[in-house]
Amino acid sequence: MFSEESALGRPVPVLREHIKRLFQAKQGMHGENGFDFEFNHIERKTERDLYYGDFKTAIHPINHSKNRYSNVLPFEKTRVVLAASGPDGSDYINASYVSGETPGSERAYICTQGPMKNTCNDFWQMVWEQNTSTIVMLTKEEENKKPKCTRYWPDEGLTALYGKIAVTFVKMDNQHELVVRYFKIEHSVERTARQVVQFQYVSWPDHGLPVSTTVFLELIRMFEKQPKTGPAVIHCSAGIGRSGTFCTVHSTITKYKHDLATKPEDPPAFNIMHTVIFMRAQRPGMVQTKEQYMFCYLSIDEESAFLGKKAGGLGRNSIAYSH
Repeated sequence: MFSEESALGRPVPVLREHIKRLFQAKQGMHGENGFDFEFNHIERKTERDLYYGDFKTAIHPINHSKNRYSNVLPFEKTRVVLAASGPDGSDYINASYVSGETPGSERAYICTQGPMKNTCNDFWQMVWEQNTSTIVMLTKEEENKKPKCTRYWPDEGLTALYGKIAVTFVKMDNQHELVVRYFKIEHSVERTARQVVQFQYVSWPDHGLPVSTTVFLELIRMFEKQPKTGPAVIHCSAGIGRSGTFCTVHSTITKYKHDLATKPEDPPAFNIMHTVIFMRAQRPGMVQTKEQYMFCYLSIDEESAFLGKKAGGLGRNSIAYSH
């Protein structure tokens, strides 16, 4: 049986051994494993915020049409506030600031829903005002014949105006599962221009997981190399499931690299449960399913083992496992 103590999210020094225990542990009449136990614990710990959190601006009637899903809303305390440009509600976008867990990673991410036709202007206004240089798109425009995200950019070589922001599609690098687009954005009043890169990961199904962690981790590495001038904008369709998974994996790997650099003599420690709870305190529902939670573990395990070996053998404790 999976122990209560280990499920409370205490740091674990050997991640792969912990993963092996999570897969093997069985309890209850339905044979739940350790991942079920940990994810259910997260759900219980965060359900109060989900039901009783402050969503004052998000639920205002004037903003109903700006929410893709009525049950996915930003907390008042962490919502991104646009510069008001018109009537009441013009400062609202369904987007949340999300911080990492290392020094300097405060508000490292903005997690937001996939833009809709009536929110594309708001989206680009946010990108401009937040000085964002990187966008990560973790969805297709349509999945299972259902709209998931409006195309919020022009065709290659063209320019489109979104409110006061002119967006020019400069070039594209199509790697099949990963598409990289480069844009020039210019404020029509300020007459200043910037460069923005968008990474679109197209092989993550709406329901389920990628076949492997390989391309996802390549996305993480490419994202890490990209210079950041402001918060990175991360979105899927709702801005919590795949987006939460990306932020959890990236922030944990960033913390691991920071610990390797600053405390190389100490064994690594991981607390993925704590990280997800921390993310959910900033945007409700981050890492939406148990399967996404498992994918966080597997991605972090693979990348941390690779980084540990590069750093001098700290990955030596990563033993093989099967699932």
